[in-house]
Amino acid sequence: MDIFGPHWRDHKKRISDNWKQVVRPEDIVLIAGDLSWALKLEQALPDLEWIGRLPGTKILIRGNHDYWWTSRGKVNSVLPTGMITINASAWNGDELSVVGTRGWNIPGTSRFNQNDTKIYLRELNRLKIALEQIPQTGSRKILAMLHYPPLTKMILSSGFTQLLESFGVSVCVYAHLHGEDQKSAFEGTRNGVAYIFVSCDYLGFQPRQIEL
Repeated sequence: MDIFGPHWRDHKKRISDNWKQVVRPEDIVLIAGDLSWALKLEQALPDLEWIGRLPGTKILIRGNHDYWWTSRGKVNSVLPTGMITINASAWNGDELSVVGTRGWNIPGTSRFNQNDTKIYLRELNRLKIALEQIPQTGSRKILAMLHYPPLTKMILSSGFTQLLESFGVSVCVYAHLHGEDQKSAFEGTRNGVAYIFVSCDYLGFQPRQIEL
């Protein structure tokens, strides 16, 4: 990652040191995609094993650069203990549910064109499928994890935000943006959903605690 600027220097050590300072074994850690530059699953194993040795239960989604990610079943079959993938699916704890999918560029952004429509609609359906897997209990907190931003400072609504609102999601975390693109990241609460931007370079490679 150093090729993207000096702020990435020693990022692996910084991530590890900061993680170990604040994450306890009983904590849940959300990782919002782009885990490895590997092209094949077996090539990604060293990166996955490195993450697996860090404290906490890790819940993962796929990013747009995770080309090694084949099917969810194959990835789960090689993951170290304490690592879980969600992809158009939900992880349901006693009082917390975490749903996840990759997401996509949203209509109205400069990078969205007619070729994106099919993928955008597919990812909307995947998020809906994940949300429908949540047990219907009144006290349950719901957290959504996307790789792509579901909104921006200029575009405050999309199919993703509408789904999050209709299913009563409390918090949505997302990543994907780097460099100048981070200026468009929306953080705050809108229509009952708190949006938190968690790209690691934006956070200074420091895990961010999420309040529900």
